[in-house]
Amino acid sequence: MIDAILLWENDSRYCPVTNLYRCADGRHLLVTYPRLDVLGTIAGLPGMAETLEAVGIQVGPHSQHQAEQLCTEVFLADENGCVVDADGDPANGMTALLRCASAVPIHEALAQLGYREVRPTVEEQ
Repeated sequence: MIDAILLWENDSRYCPVTNLYRCADGRHLLVTYPRLDVLGTIAGLPGMAETLEAVGIQVGPHSQHQAEQLCTEVFLADENGCVVDADGDPANGMTALLRCASAVPIHEALAQLGYREVRPTVEEQ
């Protein structure tokens, strides 16, 4: 396994939860992890489903499309944490290096690509 050293976590430029890693093979990776289904949570509050629908936001039971969006993704990045398109083709949108089938923990997504998450000690930070 190749070491993926955590540079920073919970990058506020991206959501839901996004961590940046510097890998021993020279790559930088951004890993996104969906913490929760925000819209589904809000819609579950008393009266909110009706309010959201009144402003044109359709809510309801989870669809297959919504479930597919709740997945962990790994993107290539530069050393500043800016996303790099994995396939280099801007015509088809931002392509992830890996899109997991579900919201797996970040260390599991890294492992699927052959990386081992390394968190620096306090002295190394």
